[in-house]
Amino acid sequence: MSRTPWLEVNKSEEAVRLDISQLCSPGVFVELSPIDEYYSNSLLLLLRSGESSFSEQWMLRLLLLGQVSVTETYFRRILSGLLNVCPVVRRTASAETVALGAVFYYKSEDLGYGLIENASMSGVKEIKSQTQKVAGVAIPNNSSISAAIEAFDKVCHLRHATVHFHGELSSRNARELGIEPSESRAVWLTPITFQAIVGTCHNAVRAYNRFMFERVLERWTGEGLLQSDWNEDRKLFRPLHKLFYSNRDGVGIRRPYSAYLQFRARVLK
Repeated sequence: MSRTPWLEVNKSEEAVRLDISQLCSPGVFVELSPIDEYYSNSLLLLLRSGESSFSEQWMLRLLLLGQVSVTETYFRRILSGLLNVCPVVRRTASAETVALGAVFYYKSEDLGYGLIENASMSGVKEIKSQTQKVAGVAIPNNSSISAAIEAFDKVCHLRHATVHFHGELSSRNARELGIEPSESRAVWLTPITFQAIVGTCHNAVRAYNRFMFERVLERWTGEGLLQSDWNEDRKLFRPLHKLFYSNRDGVGIRRPYSAYLQFRARVLK
């Protein structure tokens, strides 16, 4: 059909060269525990939110995306890291399949990412499912950790609306958020409400971090993997403690050896 004025409703498309090599760079290795990496990234987002005005909804919504992203990254870091430090988790995950492309792409110590790279970690069902699948650990319903992750799930619905509908809530999003779907609603953020979002994500990360650390130690104790001898047990305990311990929070015992001595006195005896 030939071009005529009445068919011209917008400008024509044009050739645009998208150079992917200019849009990607090598990954940066971070020598922090997953929870401290999360804190570091989340703090940058929180500080930036304080500089945003009420009218800058586009910026606050972008920060919401970033907050969910760093939270999801935390869960991936922990599950992948557990494959490196826990023989029970390795045994549990050994029956799972990994795409050959992932084997070629990831370093051997990062291969756990290939196991969960096609899974979403931005919702309560997905987090529970992948934790069971990879680590063999069930997150109990009606528990404090389940409540913390369920609250994070609501943040994920806000993120979903922001990504897919420019902030407008679908009827499903509204229903999951406990909003009566009688009229259309949209995500509206302020620097103050963004703090509540960050606090909700902090709760989910902290609850999961403590829960998984305790569960791994319980399984090691139950299966007799620890010998009550630091020279024998440090090869297991030290990497586990490093994976989970938060220097930023600074609670508990920072040195793995000192933490082990108390653990041995109270549990292994």
